[in-house]
Amino acid sequence: MLIETPTDALETAVIQTKTAPDEGSPWSRIYADLFDEQKAAVDDPSDRQCWEKGRRAGGSHLAGSYLLKDYHRWAGHTSLFIALTKEHAKAILWPTLELLNAKYQLGGVPNGLDLSWRCPMPGGRPGWYTTMLKGA
Repeated sequence: MLIETPTDALETAVIQTKTAPDEGSPWSRIYADLFDEQKAAVDDPSDRQCWEKGRRAGGSHLAGSYLLKDYHRWAGHTSLFIALTKEHAKAILWPTLELLNAKYQLGGVPNGLDLSWRCPMPGGRPGWYTTMLKGA
């Protein structure tokens, strides 16, 4: 059975799910604080990315920021960071997520058991965006 949804209803559903970034939203402030090279990596439309960088080039900050890139648009979605072990993932990114949460007042709620952060949607919209850290 094929059910066709009218285009207007489908577009309305997408608009309700994905919202445009607000000026002054936490993401716009995070993005404004990135270096030019970090902004270029975040803006890259590729589905798969590999960032070549030095040891002290802000890679953890870039990764944490990248994971939060669409949090203000997609309620109920999850972004994922995978390292060799979950301990390694936590050592790399947990302090960065704590910093981003505090600095930009994301309202994120950490869960140390499953290594996740749940951020409420900005503007009082319903839903959460989850960032998870995992080991391979």
